Amino acid sequence: MEGAGTSCDGRALVVGHSFVKRLGRMVGSGEKNVRGHDVEFWGFSGATIQRIRQYASRWDLSKFCIVYVELGTNDLCSSRSAEAVVQDLLDLVHLLQERGATKVVLGEILHRSKMREGGPSVEIFRAKVNVVNSNLRERALVIAGCRVWTHDKVRSASLLAEDGVHLSDRGMTRYWKSVRGALLVDIHE
Repeated sequence: MEGAGTSCDGRALVVGHSFVKRLGRMVGSGEKNVRGHDVEFWGFSGATIQRIRQYASRWDLSKFCIVYVELGTNDLCSSRSAEAVVQDLLDLVHLLQERGATKVVLGEILHRSKMREGGPSVEIFRAKVNVVNSNLRERALVIAGCRVWTHDKVRSASLLAEDGVHLSDRGMTRYWKSVRGALLVDIHE
């Protein structure tokens, strides 16, 4: 998937909302290397797709062999429809590619067990998550250099912290294994 004229200098980027911010703090410097690639974490608490689009419009991503994205959760907590979030994520993929990313992996959106006041109910949120994940998997197939990663071992409610939103320490360990797996699969594909 490496594009013509691009050079990968042995770096990978993980970008997204608070999960990524917490992951960057959790992962020790010795573990920030995946198959010879240094992994950078750019996490922004409360990040929405629109906020990351604003930041990304100024980024040079050509130095990264792969960009892993974890976004959409905070968007679904607002009044954004599942269909709008899917389109926003796909538009973000195109922007990241315009900014030099040759491989983009979208992490599936994980469920929550609690919602903030004023947002949708847990049931509505979960239904929206399922629609987004299903539609993303289908629609990403037609975008060269893009795919969706499924967090198979991170879906259990028992891995959530007490707030019902973020992952517990055990959950973060499994989440890192999952993200690391996505990077391993795509780094030298």
